[in-house]
Amino acid sequence: MLALWLLGCTEDEAVLACGGDLVVSPSSAVVTVVDASWTSAVDEPTRVEIHDAEGGLLATEWRDGENESATIVGVPAAADLEARVVSESGSTLATCAFETGGYPNDLPALALTGTPGWDGLLATSYVGATAVALVLDENGTIRWYMQEEPGLLYRTRFRADGKGVRYLWELTPAKGWEAYVADVDWHGGGFTSLSGDAHPTHDFATIDDGTIGMVTSYELPMDDEGGLPLTGNTITEVRPGGEIVEIWDALDDYYPDGVPPDADVASYWTHGNTIQLDPRQDAWWIGFRNRSSLAIVDRATGETTARMGDTFSDYTFGPRAAYSAQHAFQFIDGGILLHDNREDSAEESRVLELAIDHAAKTIEFVAQLKHDPPLWVYAMGEPYRLADGTTLVAWSSGGVIDDFAPDGTLRASLSAELGQGVGYIEYHETFPGQVELR
Repeated sequence: MLALWLLGCTEDEAVLACGGDLVVSPSSAVVTVVDASWTSAVDEPTRVEIHDAEGGLLATEWRDGENESATIVGVPAAADLEARVVSESGSTLATCAFETGGYPNDLPALALTGTPGWDGLLATSYVGATAVALVLDENGTIRWYMQEEPGLLYRTRFRADGKGVRYLWELTPAKGWEAYVADVDWHGGGFTSLSGDAHPTHDFATIDDGTIGMVTSYELPMDDEGGLPLTGNTITEVRPGGEIVEIWDALDDYYPDGVPPDADVASYWTHGNTIQLDPRQDAWWIGFRNRSSLAIVDRATGETTARMGDTFSDYTFGPRAAYSAQHAFQFIDGGILLHDNREDSAEESRVLELAIDHAAKTIEFVAQLKHDPPLWVYAMGEPYRLADGTTLVAWSSGGVIDDFAPDGTLRASLSAELGQGVGYIEYHETFPGQVELR
């Protein structure tokens, strides 16, 4: 049983009541999660802080009520800790000592080299020998996790309500036949499949009105005589309330004419792998590995407004700006950051900074980042630039997350164990409703 072992409690005890009306309850599945409830008789805000021997680690936000409760996420594993109810004026109103259990034995660790120049959290995943939704900090410490069935867990995102995560799991790479976008709480419970009968693959994004946009897949027969099927991709939305609507089909714009019946199908399908909303246009951007292309799709009409890359491109590329077998990207001022995997293993994967002029329909090279020593990343990968200019890069199939300084210097790397990849990444300053104290 993966539990938070509380000092002085037996395995059957689920709650530790301490002095000053403080009650601490463990998660039954995730050793880095604890619930706390407290009653305050003082006429000022209070909060619960988690301390170790060196001082404060994290805290809830200040609360004004007489009776309060919170789920505290990201407490250290295998540690002796103390929960404290503290008033805004600095008084300690109640304390509760407890100890946490260790991570599951089959949960791989990450090794840190160098000195990180950023702090915060990354929602990501393990992809490979084990499928796990993860939240990591800058040192590679696992602050939250949930293990899935064997398969591929590509993307983890925080829920908008701050009460858990969503993630995309699929059994067979890029097919989506057995796949779902799942919703779970911080305790790893409350599992809900949000994708219905749709077949999500690789990526999804949630927008402000609660709509989920997913890359989805289907098979289309090559001909009427039993030829090999063609795998196509669609954009499917899960609207608030649960309505599932397909708004666009990639094969309307990327259909491979003249494919012989005995062709290697993998050479001809689109292989959609990433999706983001551009709020300025209310348009989905969707990427296709096997077409080395990005498409822009108007949400309201379902029309393709642009294609960028490969033989289908509506845009002209300047020197060094062309990409191939690319994956995730991020919007930045004037253009995008793009994970350019490259098709050939003899080439180095890189992150491209590109300037895009939509009026002139041109794409120009600005800068690039590469891992040292060189990596070729055949699957996934994502860059994420922070406000201070730091760029975090997941070299996914390489099992590495890099920290590049604003000048492009590689400062630090997090490396997964051999054979273990990492998924796409999403940055957060802290867990919702919480404060990091150091």
